[in-house]
Amino acid sequence: MTWQLEAEHERAHDLLDELEPQSLSLFGARVQALFASREEAERARRHLETRLGVTPSLHELPERDWVADNARAFPPLLVGPFTIIHGDHPVQTHTHLIRMKAGAGFGTGEHPSTAGCLKAIGALRTPPRTVLDMGCGSAILSIAAALSWDCEVIAVDNDPLALAFAQRQIAENALAGRIQLVCADAFSALTDTPFDLVIANILARPLIDMAPAIHAGTVILSGFLEDQSAPVLDAYRQAGYAPRATTIIGDWTTLTLAADHPR
Repeated sequence: MTWQLEAEHERAHDLLDELEPQSLSLFGARVQALFASREEAERARRHLETRLGVTPSLHELPERDWVADNARAFPPLLVGPFTIIHGDHPVQTHTHLIRMKAGAGFGTGEHPSTAGCLKAIGALRTPPRTVLDMGCGSAILSIAAALSWDCEVIAVDNDPLALAFAQRQIAENALAGRIQLVCADAFSALTDTPFDLVIANILARPLIDMAPAIHAGTVILSGFLEDQSAPVLDAYRQAGYAPRATTIIGDWTTLTLAADHPR
């Protein structure tokens, strides 16, 4: 039988992910996890009670392939030259195939800012040799870069849980050894060593703050709304970058910029 645990807390997803449930889904602040036995589900409930002080609901589900149903709730997603799948969907595609865990909280391609970055990656005409993914989350953008080009990829995040999740996604996509994961604050990770491409899908303010520290031939920036794009663009103009392309999906903007001179 399958047991479903449900909780509402901003940290519940990360704590449950540590326990490796059969399935883990995030709906706003509400988290649902599926476990193969009552013992595993009870242990997860006690874990949340101890760490968060919340009491999740727990109940047995009728016989049914709930894991497969959960995967079907996330059908294949085509974004630019990439097809993102969750679970074991049978897919025949001529695009790059990215496998992501259904319901992950660190970025699975559905958000417009992530989709904008994937489209921008697909639109680049000059293959980079070195790529920095700043604030990598699930590493979906690092995975996209490694699938697209024969390049060195460094993925940076300051959240160890995100990096642990990213490591599993990298292995799931048969890219172990192709992407180097680094746990660091954004600024401490940036050095004078230039990158051919820097991708940063974070927030407007951190993007503005890090503009003077980035050394790259091309920069892809996202994670901000269309009405926030002017100050972001201004900061990168002052740092020596010129706009090359803009992708707008819904209210979210992705900018592709190139250095005015070789770096």
